[in-house]
Amino acid sequence: MKNVRQIFKKQTAQNEKPVNAKVYAQLVEKKAFELYERKGCQNGCDLDDWLEAERAVEKELIAGK
Repeated sequence: MKNVRQIFKKQTAQNEKPVNAKVYAQLVEKKAFELYERKGCQNGCDLDDWLEAERAVEKELIAGK
């Protein structure tokens, strides 16, 4: 599975545009699922995983620019 930085770099290379809301949501969704899998597919932590994914994606997008 590609990590968020690889997806961002691919998006940037193809379009040379900032990430739009749809792409951002896809990146967060992918990262949240990675966190869910890393925790052994433990149910009940979806909001925590999502919020952690948002923080991680924002950090990676800022670092990638």
